[in-house]
Amino acid sequence: MIQSTLPIWKRLTMLAVLALGLSPLSDQGAIAAPESLHEGHPLVATSQAMLTADDMNILRQAEIPIALPTYIPEGFQVDYVEAFAPNPGPGSGHGYLITYRQPQLSGTEAACFEVEASTGGFGGPVPERSQTIDPPAFVQDASHPTYQIFWTETGDPEGPFPEPVLFSDWIEGDGAFYRISSRMTMRRYCNLLRPETAHQILESFRYVD
Repeated sequence: MIQSTLPIWKRLTMLAVLALGLSPLSDQGAIAAPESLHEGHPLVATSQAMLTADDMNILRQAEIPIALPTYIPEGFQVDYVEAFAPNPGPGSGHGYLITYRQPQLSGTEAACFEVEASTGGFGGPVPERSQTIDPPAFVQDASHPTYQIFWTETGDPEGPFPEPVLFSDWIEGDGAFYRISSRMTMRRYCNLLRPETAHQILESFRYVD
């Protein structure tokens, strides 16, 4: 497992901000380049996803095509980058994880979301709420069943999701599967991303390598 995190001073600043308090949902605007810049410009896409050259080198360790969001809601920052190197065996996959967090210096809301890629290890229950979504442009198979985002805003202590959580179907790409999630890997000091915002982010995924 190979990982990268923010510099120490940024991490300490973030923790101090998040200690101010949180609310159930967060949603902000976005700063994104025009659609004409999204296709065929890996450096632009990498910049829009707020990843450094070192981060990209980590993602390449997964040895799968790299898809990144070209739409990041305003205020979010890369918090963590991790690659899972190939590991042969039944039920095991390899891929990567990028987490984004939204500290706010003047407010009480903070949300987080994750960009995930994997070659296997899928399945399991889904939350009760769902919304049909449009897949990213790289999806070639128009006959694929409809993709959805699933979420619960309250959780159920007696069910499979005791806390709020959101995640999309795994979107089939070229040699790997991709999805967006919120509060799947980061739960402390992290609020749920709104489903409509998750939809916008997922729809903006583009290949960059």
